[in-house]
Amino acid sequence: MYLCNVFIKDQPKPMKEETERKPEEGKKVGTAAAQKTKKAQDETIMKNLPQNVEWIKQPYALSVMRGDLSLTQTHIMVELMGALQVKINDFIAHMGEEGNAVFKEEDFNENGVAHVDVNLAAVSNRPDYYADVESMAYRLMGATIKRPEEVEGMKMMKLSHVFDSISVPFEDNERGRRKGFIRFYFNREQAKEIFNFTRYSKYIKAVARNSSSQYTSRLYMIITAYKAFGRWEVDYSELRKILGFLAYEEDENGQWRWVEKKYTEYRQFKRRVLNTAADELRDLADKGEADCYFDFQEIYPAGKKKGTPEKILFTITVSDLGKEQNHSASFAKKLITVEDFLKQDFGFRTSEIRQMLPRINDDNIDVFIAKMNEVKKYIDKDSSKILDKKKYAFTALRNVIDDFEDAIAEEVLEAFPMYAQEDTGMNNVQKSLQENNPNGVSSTSTMNGKQETVRSPWDGMSFTDAPFRDALTSVFGARIFTMYLMQIRIISYRQDTVALLIPHEEVSDYIDSNNLISQLKECLSGIMGKVQTVNYLVGM
Repeated sequence: MYLCNVFIKDQPKPMKEETERKPEEGKKVGTAAAQKTKKAQDETIMKNLPQNVEWIKQPYALSVMRGDLSLTQTHIMVELMGALQVKINDFIAHMGEEGNAVFKEEDFNENGVAHVDVNLAAVSNRPDYYADVESMAYRLMGATIKRPEEVEGMKMMKLSHVFDSISVPFEDNERGRRKGFIRFYFNREQAKEIFNFTRYSKYIKAVARNSSSQYTSRLYMIITAYKAFGRWEVDYSELRKILGFLAYEEDENGQWRWVEKKYTEYRQFKRRVLNTAADELRDLADKGEADCYFDFQEIYPAGKKKGTPEKILFTITVSDLGKEQNHSASFAKKLITVEDFLKQDFGFRTSEIRQMLPRINDDNIDVFIAKMNEVKKYIDKDSSKILDKKKYAFTALRNVIDDFEDAIAEEVLEAFPMYAQEDTGMNNVQKSLQENNPNGVSSTSTMNGKQETVRSPWDGMSFTDAPFRDALTSVFGARIFTMYLMQIRIISYRQDTVALLIPHEEVSDYIDSNNLISQLKECLSGIMGKVQTVNYLVGM
């Protein structure tokens, strides 16, 4: 079998635009009939929400890669990600661990490239269309990603190709049939830049594959990375670059410049891209097929109210299907989003993030994310008034946690004043624990002829409390602690048995699948005294 390799370093020639969905205009429905129909649709949707939705997790760099991808090319990329899901899921499950990578060393050949095969039949069920699919695949060599880097002390923006090369077989087998696959190659640098990620899109494969417009698929992939925030604000020029409408090309004089390729007027862009995608996604969401949809609004430069906008603000809404699917979504995933936001948008150092994360919990994380967006918007709007943007963000976000905790403390004091006073002195009890009760276990006392159990000083403590946080971080690493363990609380410590409260099934699944119970017992024994058994409750 021979493979035909294609190496293209220049942007591809414009492709013939594929058919796009046009929103229907002029349709009117009677109010009463429309309400009745909508109610019936809602009832049907809630009864028949898909139970087995196939999700694709995709590095964010590929969601925003630059290029005017056709519908077929979008399908190829979806199938490419589908072929990598086992590797990507394994990478996400072991984020933060040394040596963790999507492509392992054994995946690279002697030339230093790894490959992924995509079956032509997965892209199209029509063999007579395979030649067109191959042609579309070749043109993906023009797709690029943008990332910042530092060279000799200078901050620079690097534009690089997604693929090292793309190959297809061109010799028929003994039965006169050609091997039906496309092979995509990544070199080591591309594998590291693209697949060593923290932010990723998680989207429903059927939505990305079945959308009638390539722009619906592209924008859907992007906004799913921002569902937790509920919004995505992007420069209009940057959005045009992502979609390949504004491309960096070499002219006939050998000069490189930005060239307008398509939909040069905003009204065209709005009608053919934004309106088409927004209408189709909302329609899919109403049918119970999409997990989210978006509305958008233009942000104009100061003093202008029409024409070409400066930015586009996407407001993202989770649909009924999305809410159903997100019912068991873990607190850990939101923490990853928060950490990524703090690093990329505010420039927080790891030490500063560690000060913040232990105080974020399931009750206040949504408030925290909303505050992050509010702070970023304020900084972007009035940047000249803020001398130290990172310090301003750090103080504002710390204050929102302080206010939340103060409000909770007031509620506790009002509801349980006696217990709150007892808990105030708990730290002193814990400090003297090793002196008075070396094993830290509960004991019994007799009052009026009845035995009463005295609670252990460890009861009610969280893994974010200093002794647990430091020991667990040392044993499991900061990433695993932040993603999974910091959410756990101690219900009780009785007779060498610890009962833990784990708020999400994904945390307990991770502990079970990685056989962490024995390590937890050993770690807890070093803190609390002898621990022989660890039990846990989930989701209470």
